[in-house]
Amino acid sequence: LIALIWLTAASNPIVKFLYDPSKSYLSFTKRRTIEHALSNAVLPLMACIHYEEDTLPMINCLEMSHSTIENPICFHVLHLVELTGRTIPVLIDHQHENKANNTLHSKHSQSITNVFKSYEQHNMGNVMVKLYTSISPFETMHDEICLQAAQKRVCMLIVPFHKQWRDGQVMESAHHVRTLNLHLLRTAPCSVGILVERGKLTRNNPLNSVSFYSVGIVFIEGPDDREALAY
Repeated sequence: LIALIWLTAASNPIVKFLYDPSKSYLSFTKRRTIEHALSNAVLPLMACIHYEEDTLPMINCLEMSHSTIENPICFHVLHLVELTGRTIPVLIDHQHENKANNTLHSKHSQSITNVFKSYEQHNMGNVMVKLYTSISPFETMHDEICLQAAQKRVCMLIVPFHKQWRDGQVMESAHHVRTLNLHLLRTAPCSVGILVERGKLTRNNPLNSVSFYSVGIVFIEGPDDREALAY
């Protein structure tokens, strides 16, 4: 009995020490960048969404990108759901969804997928939206996101800020959102952009009735900041 207890207690930290899941996505070929992308190439981006409130800021970010038929955007949307009651993470592809994937989590993502599908239909040819639901534990959620970003070869991963502004007040999300963003900044195989939205994004010019965007970028140094500026 004592031997079994020691074996169980020692095996878990040893496995965590020896097994590095980041090797599965950091071993991919050279990363793609917006700064060095061709002018007529498809721009692949990925966005993470925790709650339905994150949908509108991502739509605004997509609208601000001003995609065209000559310069389309392939927007991969990853709805993140905490894994409960299972031991294996699940990825639901809503492009090839069948009855087997018609679970409670996929129904929970339905409102989010409907918004992005509607946006894609209104911008046919300019935007291609790929929708997924990733169900995984919070402790390893960043590994699942990074693996998908590497497989899709996206140029930038856009994640929501852990604080939101509602009715002039600061509303902080759960602690796991901030922790997840820190893990992604450290291990992502592509540039990571943290999207902070503080209310209305567009303003009208009273002289010519043309709308323009009010956007700020924090530029310090490094490849991520250069990618944000190129974007």
